[in-house]
Amino acid sequence: MALGLSHNVLAADSKNLDLAVQKVVTPQVIGNSIDLTQNSVGTGGLNESSFFQQGDQNAIISVQTGAENTLDITQMGNNQYAKTDAIGIENTQEISQTGDNNGVRLEVTGDSNNTVIEQNGGGFLSINNGSITVINGDENTINVSQGDGGHWSQFDNIEGNANTITSSQEGTWNESFVTSLQGDSNNIAITQTGYYSVSTLKSIEGNNNSLTLSQTGDRHKIESSVLRGDANRVNIEQRDGEKNEATVDNIGDSNAYDTFQVGSENKAYSGALGNGNYIYTAQSGELNDSHVVHFNGDDNRVTVYQYGDDNKSVIQSSGDRTLTADDNTIALEQNGNENDALLELGTLINSDSNIINLAQKGDGNAFDITVEGSNHKVAINQEGNDNLIIGTDSNSFLVGGASSTFIVNQIGSDNIVEGKIISGLGSVDITQMGDYNTAIVTQQ
Repeated sequence: MALGLSHNVLAADSKNLDLAVQKVVTPQVIGNSIDLTQNSVGTGGLNESSFFQQGDQNAIISVQTGAENTLDITQMGNNQYAKTDAIGIENTQEISQTGDNNGVRLEVTGDSNNTVIEQNGGGFLSINNGSITVINGDENTINVSQGDGGHWSQFDNIEGNANTITSSQEGTWNESFVTSLQGDSNNIAITQTGYYSVSTLKSIEGNNNSLTLSQTGDRHKIESSVLRGDANRVNIEQRDGEKNEATVDNIGDSNAYDTFQVGSENKAYSGALGNGNYIYTAQSGELNDSHVVHFNGDDNRVTVYQYGDDNKSVIQSSGDRTLTADDNTIALEQNGNENDALLELGTLINSDSNIINLAQKGDGNAFDITVEGSNHKVAINQEGNDNLIIGTDSNSFLVGGASSTFIVNQIGSDNIVEGKIISGLGSVDITQMGDYNTAIVTQQ
């Protein structure tokens, strides 16, 4: 079988996946081939099949229909191919491949089926193992485990509820893709350990789904197109690396996104359109970027923590002139030196009744703030020297709207507060403790 799959091409352009899938599904088999069809009658067929192939370019194609069937496939060698269809309920399949350039395609139609796929080999870049999984049904369990090398796993057209999908990859240049998920209460967990791993979520629609993505190593990347639905949870963890990226966008209510990054030059992008969403980002290291942009709706919570030097954080509501962001709670804390934070809220259309708490601890930090609307509560705490509270593009800050409160506490020397409060019935409270501090505030 010739997969013809170039791993570094996939890393550069995931659109090539369609071509890769076709090559896995229709391999050119030169060695041995086994074609099995089992049909069971009644509620429990209890058919059992076990296959072992050793060598190169072998193939096994299996179809099991019914209930409570078991299938065990072991292939040892290179260019092996296994294609299995499980149609029914409570079927069990175990597929093991050892070698390079091997491929598995699994299609499950039915409920409560259990499948384990294990691929081990020393593949890297253009020599690798791949698995493709398609599910139509409920309460199925799929576990894909891939060892060191340049492997990829792909989950296509998952339709159903309460399915559990686990993908684990060890090695250097692995990729994992969820191209389509439609349903509720599904649980997807992807773990990647290695040098340059990529995980992509393309189309997720449904409610109460849980997605956990964990990467350990260097230069990881997690990206998603828009997720749609309510009460979904996305947990992203990237550890011990540099230049990692994580992107999550959602349309819906009561969703939760947690992003945790440890290392340097990492980037986290989050956005949400809806109500009652929770966005949490924590970064530890230097030269990290956090962007919470295009969030709109009511009763959302945005929390950002950054620990280290030269980090940047941007929090912005959407640029859409028809959408508001009301009754949200925003908390930002930076601990280190030379950190920058920008907050823009309600700049195109007024947003009201937001609670904003900003804190920086260290030297040479800066807050750039533009907030418009009414009934906002803004509290800023800075501890250190040479810190700034100003506006975007180094202009004076602006807090506008009726009945807004603005509280500033600065502890240290050579700190500056400069801005404008446009707020009828509003209040301003500025406290500076230290030497050579400056406060220039205009209230209208």
